[in-house]
Amino acid sequence: MAPEHHPIHNIVADLSAKQGKYEQANTHFAKATNLASHVYQYWFNWGLCWSLQNQHELAKAHFLKSLAIEPGFAKARFEHAKACLALKDYVGSEQALTTLFKQETQQPPWKWHYVYGQVLEGLCRTEEASKQYQAALSLSVNDQESDVLYECLALLHVKLCDNEQALSWLTKGVENHPTSRVLHKLLSNLKYEMNAPNPLRNYESVSVNHFNTELQHDYVSLLMSQGKLDAAKSALVKFKRNKPKTNAFTNLDCQIAIKEHRYDEVLSAVPTTLDMNNPGARQLCEYSTLANLALGDYVTAGKKSIYYSMQMQRINIIWR
Repeated sequence: MAPEHHPIHNIVADLSAKQGKYEQANTHFAKATNLASHVYQYWFNWGLCWSLQNQHELAKAHFLKSLAIEPGFAKARFEHAKACLALKDYVGSEQALTTLFKQETQQPPWKWHYVYGQVLEGLCRTEEASKQYQAALSLSVNDQESDVLYECLALLHVKLCDNEQALSWLTKGVENHPTSRVLHKLLSNLKYEMNAPNPLRNYESVSVNHFNTELQHDYVSLLMSQGKLDAAKSALVKFKRNKPKTNAFTNLDCQIAIKEHRYDEVLSAVPTTLDMNNPGARQLCEYSTLANLALGDYVTAGKKSIYYSMQMQRINIIWR
């Protein structure tokens, strides 16, 4: 390819990286940068590719090359800070972010405070980290962003052995986003560790009122993990009245049946054929095979293992 075709190498490399074809991507990024080493965007794109491969040292080096050509490139400065963070180079990350805050940026404002908070937390400057997380929280625009920040604030205070403050942040979080799986799990586990009365009460209320299958699954799983099998069975019966049969609920039925050694019920609950693309299908395969083993039917268990393995290989081939 002629020297003037370096943009094509960059495009091919970028597309290859997005498809997970990293070896091919690296080859074309090398050609693009060899042909046009003055183009800062190529070094930046290659750095992103190394980040996707968790090669943070190489990513950091490539972001620095991009910045050496264009010091005002805010995206490269931000990715450089993230690479330093991944390498636990908190000082380097803070320096990069401090420089960045002085420049114009296209990144969402909440994200800068969030990453800066992580850097400060890594430096054990917890009070400053908390302020950055709170600043990010005031700028966040959706539930997913808020969930991450409430989680950061809560875990920061758990590290400081300030469970009361952690509890306060998680309570605010679930009030702000009642159907958050992450926050409800953290809140229930924290209450359990603090020996709070009825640690799952709020979880139960939300699970029932919002008809959220994922929350209901989590709630029943938590009951089981705490040895409250009868309560788990009762809750599961209640939830199944309002929802069609799903792999999530069938999974829970099988887990309970296995704990109670009702292996025939496991076999009758698992469909003969399973769509391996559906969530929970792999676990159902395992439960079905386990039930056959428990009943001494080793031949059927072996056949199922081979069949399910072949099904999974077919799915993997399709996804590649």
